Amino acid sequence: MHGYSYAGYASRDGVSGVAARIRALRMPSVQSGHAAGWVGVGGIHEGPGGASEWLQAGIAAFPGAGLRLYVESVSRGDGRRFVDLGRAVVGRWAAGHAACNRYAYRFDGVSVSHASDWSALGDAEAVGAGVRRDRSGFLASS
Repeated sequence: MHGYSYAGYASRDGVSGVAARIRALRMPSVQSGHAAGWVGVGGIHEGPGGASEWLQAGIAAFPGAGLRLYVESVSRGDGRRFVDLGRAVVGRWAAGHAACNRYAYRFDGVSVSHASDWSALGDAEAVGAGVRRDRSGFLASS
């Protein structure tokens, strides 16, 4: 497998914020790169004038490093900024070339903001094959 693979949901409408409780159901098996569960806003070519801008927060697993809490941002004119916030624990959310990585992340209480009005994630597009939605959230796994 080359590049990145994703599983989750993407809002069909633009939002100004997103929130969720995220937990790793088991320790991811990471052969190369990383396996992350995250929520965020923005994206590649989603900023003003088609600039790549985003902000995301979540948990990520790296080979030999275990689970880590992180925040990542890309802003027009600045490069990617990854901030490691410390160790995360399986089952709890605490404050080029790739191998096939294995993961299982649970997302509950997913909500989005439109002009400061928060609501549950509504109509959204499934991304990837390993995603299952239910009444309280969704599971993304490989």
